[in-house]
Amino acid sequence: MGWEEIVCMEYPAENIFDLKEYIQHNVMALDGILKFLLPKDRVFFKLFIQAGELLEKGGQRLVELAQTVPGPDRDRIIQEIDDLEHEGDDVTHHIFVQLNTNFITPLDREDIQELAKSVDDVLDHINLSAYCLNMYNLTDLPPEYLPLARNIASSTSLIREALVLLKDRKNVKAIQEICVRINSLENEADGLFVGGMSRLFREEKDPIHLVRQKETLIALELATDMAENVANVLETITIKFA
Repeated sequence: MGWEEIVCMEYPAENIFDLKEYIQHNVMALDGILKFLLPKDRVFFKLFIQAGELLEKGGQRLVELAQTVPGPDRDRIIQEIDDLEHEGDDVTHHIFVQLNTNFITPLDREDIQELAKSVDDVLDHINLSAYCLNMYNLTDLPPEYLPLARNIASSTSLIREALVLLKDRKNVKAIQEICVRINSLENEADGLFVGGMSRLFREEKDPIHLVRQKETLIALELATDMAENVANVLETITIKFA
């Protein structure tokens, strides 16, 4: 006996339509509740991939900047990096909005928040490294600027790769290997930074020029530290995957 026959036995014919409408209404309500409760995997991972792509572009533009002489081209690249940073802020904001409007998330809430913030911090410091050229009116860059920029660009590419892999828990080992490579790049950057600072205080006689170049190198080194922070957050997430 089907449910329609049971309904006909229990309810007068004039009430059957109202009962069907009641059932349909409650099914739709239940469907809405389930959509609210289920993790929004596609939303969060899509946003993280978008953030990674913007970050990688920022790293690439920084290398271009290091190879560009003062003039319109340099100004254009600095503006492009600033635009990327603003786009990154928008993506980070969108992640936080999704975090506040979804009951269940594919990763721990604090991990999503930390990962979004750490990725945004890298792009912020790339923007600062670019802005230093105009702020300090640097016509000649420290010789360490280009190798540090390349180091940062390599880290941003690895971060983007890890964020793509994050959507599948089977990629734990690959993500962990990427984190090790990012940590190695940060160690290399520390060597470049220390060497650059040593050179500055040994060779530079103009105190104003020394300060300008020193602050520029610090901004670059901080960007590599921020990239290492992303690796640390990713490692924490992969441990929870196990």
